[in-house]
Formats: sequence, C-alpha cells, structure tokens
Amino acid sequence: MDVMTAREAAQKWNVTQRRVATLCSENRIDGAELIGNMWLIPKSAQKPEDGRVTRFDPPTDMAVKPFLKWAGGKSQILGNKKQSQTGGSKMTEVIINTPEAFYPRFMSLCAKSQRGIKLCAPYVKSNVMAELLKNKRPDASIDLITKVNWNDYRSGVSDLESLEKTLAHNGRVFNWSSLHAKIYIFDDRQCIITSANLTWSGLNKNAECGLLTDDADIVNSVLNFYNGMITHEDIGKITKQEVKDLADFLKQIPPKPPSDNLSAISNSLSGWKRDVFLSLAQFGESFTTAEVKAMAEQLRSKHPRNNNREAKIRQTLQYLRDLGLIEFTSPGIYKKLWHN
Repeated sequence: MDVMTAREAAQKWNVTQRRVATLCSENRIDGAELIGNMWLIPKSAQKPEDGRVTRFDPPTDMAVKPFLKWAGGKSQILGNKKQSQTGGSKMTEVIINTPEAFYPRFMSLCAKSQRGIKLCAPYVKSNVMAELLKNKRPDASIDLITKVNWNDYRSGVSDLESLEKTLAHNGRVFNWSSLHAKIYIFDDRQCIITSANLTWSGLNKNAECGLLTDDADIVNSVLNFYNGMITHEDIGKITKQEVKDLADFLKQIPPKPPSDNLSAISNSLSGWKRDVFLSLAQFGESFTTAEVKAMAEQLRSKHPRNNNREAKIRQTLQYLRDLGLIEFTSPGIYKKLWHN
C-alpha cells in the first residue's frame, strides 16, 4: 500500500503537520497507522472536513511590558501588574540570575506546585533535578522536554541521570533534537521564560535573565507552545528502556573521540539499527528523505521479507535520534551528530 507521512499529508492538504497528527489520533483518517512515533497515511486518504470554529476576540487593553532598570551598577527586579476583567491582578516580573533571587525562587515554585510541573531545557544536570524532585509534592506530575545527545552526556554538559530520575518519579521525558527554548510552567498558572538551562550554573552562576508571569494570556500561549512540541511528529517520548540502552551505549564509547568513531558506535548497535547507521556513513553531514529511499533499496538484500523498508528506516532514524546520534533539522532534512 502506498503511504505518506504526516508531513507529506500536511503539504498535500495545506494544513499543519500537527493538525494531521491530531486528525490521525482522533481516528478521522481512514487507514492511518502509528508506527513507532510516526503516522503513516494511505496516499488515497481524503482530507477530513474541518469542523472547528475560529473566533477572534480583539484585545480590550494594552499589556504592560516588564523592563529591567539598572541603577548604580546593580540590577533591580521590577514587577508590573495589570487589572484583569475579573477584578484580580496579573503579575509579570523580570528575574535576574543571582543566587539569592533565581534558584530559590525557582525551587519554591516547584515545591508549591500542587498539580504539575512542566520543564523544557536542552541541558539538564542530575543535581538540579534531584533537588527539584525532592522538593516537589509527591502527587504533582512532572514533564520534561530536553535534547538527548550522546556527546552532551559524554562531555558532561548534561546528565543522562536526570532523565532516569524523572522517569523513576513517574514523570514523562521527551526528546527534541533541535531544542533551544527554556521554559518552566507551574500548575499551568505561572511560567518562567528564560535563558537559563536546568543546570547549577544556569540557575545560579551564569549571566541569565527571564520573565516570571501569571498573566493568563501569556501562560496559555506558552502552554500551547509546550503542548505543541509534545505532539509534534519530530519529538520522541523517552522510555526507561531507551535510557538504559543509551547508558549501555555510552559505556562502550571511549571517553575521548576515537580515531574510528564509526566502528566504535556501530559495534554497540545491532540489527536494523546497525544496518541503518552504517548506511548513513556514505552520506555527508546532512542527508534528506531522498537518501532514505536509496537506503531502502540498498537494504533490500539484507531484509528481503520486509516490504515496508522505508517506514522501518524512518522508525529506526527516530531511535537513532533519541540516542542523540542524528538530528531532525527541518522537514525532510537530517543531520549526523558524529564524524565518520
């Protein structure tokens, strides 16, 4: 059966890829099938009618922009409040990364969260995650979007143990290989938008700055962005087994880059994962969906009974992405994160 990906369906139907994934999850596209983290859709499938209604409410007031004032060489935190239509107040303030301001405030917000904490940062250290999990309420959920990259773990800029700790507390972990945003959401009512990663240096030492707000409009916008990442086709949900696989993988890789990276990495893989990884060696730093089709033909002799080799390769590429070996840089474009 001829199939297309959610990205290809989105281009064909002139909608977003996220919308196609939503339609698939709602069983509104006949024949759509979830393979790993990827939706495969029959090319003959028709675009479902859009029953959504869009309404635009013009703003009734002007938001007050927070600002940072410098006086005498020292930073001052200035909070700004505006009256809501329900009579309450909304607060937005600039927070500066100083040991007496940022880190304690962040941990306090985590500890006070009653329902859930949503975290998003490329780099996460285990000491910060350990204190966060120690302070949070046992019944508060925790989600983490981060960037899984084997070189980051090998060099120590991020810790694989932080993922283990999160999963051990029944949290959810997601991998976005091109992640750069740092946002932290508390009970879906307050959020921090900042330049600081979830590391000791990021929250205590580095020159960082961010906004803390309970403005419903801003918080909802950040929530939509966060939830959109989780449901995006290019994001992977990390399991305990995948963390274990990555830990085992890292144990087999020398602490310093070997002269033969290709051999060192391929020896730690097996089956389809090893075959696809070795096939990628023929390409440069980046490769496209055209090369994926070429690989499917090249691997025909090794896997003659598999009639859906291209879909299997895409599924394997997602696994290699979640090992931190490749990155999905843009639709149809992949980047290798190792040197041949």
